[in-house]
Amino acid sequence: MSQPLPLTAALHPKVADLITHGELLRSAINHADAGAPVTVIVPQLMKKNLFDFKRTLEQFDMPYLLYFSHKPTKSPAFLQESITHDTGVDVSSAAELASALAAGVPADRISCTGVKDDRYLLMSLRHNCLHSIDSLDELQRFAALKKAYTIAGTNRILLRLSSVDTPERKFMRLTSRFGISLKDLPSAYALLKDMPNIQFEGFHIHNDEPSTDVKAETIFALVQLMEESYSLGFSPTIVDIGGGFSRSAYAHPHQGTAFTQQLETALIHGTDTHTWHGASFGMSLQSQGRVTGLKTLADKFEPKDFTQSLAEILSHQNEHGETVANKIANNGFTLMLEPGRACLDQCGITLMSITGTKTAEDGSLITILQGNHLNLSLFPNAPGVDPLLIPITPTPDNQPCSTYLMGNMCMETDVIMRRQINFSQKPQTGDIVVFPNTAAYISGFWDASPHQHPNMHRVVAAQHNKTWSLCHEQAYLPHKFQD
Repeated sequence: MSQPLPLTAALHPKVADLITHGELLRSAINHADAGAPVTVIVPQLMKKNLFDFKRTLEQFDMPYLLYFSHKPTKSPAFLQESITHDTGVDVSSAAELASALAAGVPADRISCTGVKDDRYLLMSLRHNCLHSIDSLDELQRFAALKKAYTIAGTNRILLRLSSVDTPERKFMRLTSRFGISLKDLPSAYALLKDMPNIQFEGFHIHNDEPSTDVKAETIFALVQLMEESYSLGFSPTIVDIGGGFSRSAYAHPHQGTAFTQQLETALIHGTDTHTWHGASFGMSLQSQGRVTGLKTLADKFEPKDFTQSLAEILSHQNEHGETVANKIANNGFTLMLEPGRACLDQCGITLMSITGTKTAEDGSLITILQGNHLNLSLFPNAPGVDPLLIPITPTPDNQPCSTYLMGNMCMETDVIMRRQINFSQKPQTGDIVVFPNTAAYISGFWDASPHQHPNMHRVVAAQHNKTWSLCHEQAYLPHKFQD
């Protein structure tokens, strides 16, 4: 009989050390509202991620701008780290813009993207942020508000594109719901001709295409559009490719291979998948015994690092043998990045206390947590990394066991992890389950309060002279914790 296979989380040494401080973590839960789940963020680790980006970019002797995307997190502590390490901030709403300004981010180091109502447009105009225009309608509203409120000076914009053409290349053209269609670009140029106090600074595009070749060809296409715009009297310099960079959350890629193979075998033979209600993470068995979705799942365990991906993009050559980095530098252009997830890699863990356990009809163990799937937004087609258990008291026999993790909502769908998790001992009421690497998009991203349960609580853990301490995220200032 098969057993659930592990998917061990990659842990930065500082995070691994923090998790050993059980009493400190328990105090974080005890001080949260009514047993709310707690995310312990570790903003000090953001410094390494930003350094990794900058070190990689600086190897290519090319002008660049690095902006941290506020979108994956609500915490102001990461904004403080961003400012400290000379990194701009990309915001996606009026509230995020207000958050960045309140944290002290200089307005000229803020880029405004996302869906924009007039309030958001007006804030961007008044603070003269770099503004990414998403549509012809937005450009017209932007100009009308500038005139209506008599906003002096020149405002800087990027034109966001939904896709680009690369007819000489053999890959699919990707189209986003965001941005201006290429066929509408002449209309955007015509509007800008009548807007002397709005400066066209460059193009912006973002997609989640994992292929570095596709990203590189996209940059070549943007550079070509910028070159063509000079003949129309414009002088853009910024090539903004957004984010979409990541670092593997899994410690051992071979575990992912074994997990995928076990799940494939279970689907083919109808045996236990060790997943809740047969969840298969995008894989499915077809009529002739063929399993589809295998590669998509296997790719989630790909060990490639964002530094490697970025280097591959910048060293990619066009048909003339010119690299992306050289093409940008030779034109006097600047590459702009707005990563979010990669900047927050390893920068947080989420704690949920255990309410109790029960036995399911098939005999499997269910563990009920003081939190739910809205507090912890794990992606449904990703198996996720293994959480860890901090027991309130070690059990004498210390027998390992497997369990499903369920939330505190009165809904069948409140399954926090859809595969069985292995713990070193049977969970009990009062134990703490630790979910690693949750700072970006996972902890509190979809947060809500169903049944009036509390929202996710956040607290900062910082290390100074090898000693950990907790502080409120609003009170965190990096210089206080420098060794």
